[in-house]
Amino acid sequence: IEWYWAACERLGIPVAVLAGEAVPLLQPIAARHPDLRLIVDHSGMRGAHTLEDAFDTIDTLRALSRHPNVCMKMGSIPQASAEPYPFRDVQVYIERIYQAFGARRMLWESDFTQLGHRLYADCLRMWIEDTPFLSAEDRWWILSGAAAEVLNWPEPARP
Repeated sequence: IEWYWAACERLGIPVAVLAGEAVPLLQPIAARHPDLRLIVDHSGMRGAHTLEDAFDTIDTLRALSRHPNVCMKMGSIPQASAEPYPFRDVQVYIERIYQAFGARRMLWESDFTQLGHRLYADCLRMWIEDTPFLSAEDRWWILSGAAAEVLNWPEPARP
């Protein structure tokens, strides 16, 4: 679908991609279309029975981060946790994505349709209170600023 990527790049349309196991296929697309904004959905995770398996594409995601036109939509993380709030077992994966992409290329997503037994407030609170490696500025970017920038929306108010 080369015509699609080219048209979205030409028109400035960001494309969100649910890639899962197909994350490696995004490398050549990102390279061929440096002005195409690609947004990897659901933290690049794939459906799996263990947290390690869900994030087995993390090294590929980190390699993909060298393309400045690629962003991560940070959703489904609390749902992947085997622990109750504050979901400590997922912090190492969030931090690895943060180290690769930085807060300006991480867009929070609520993923509220997939919460299962998780509370929406806890999934949001994890980002506000329980990601110790994030600064207040990082949190602003992840929770609002990055989405506004990537999607060409007006900049939200800063706290």
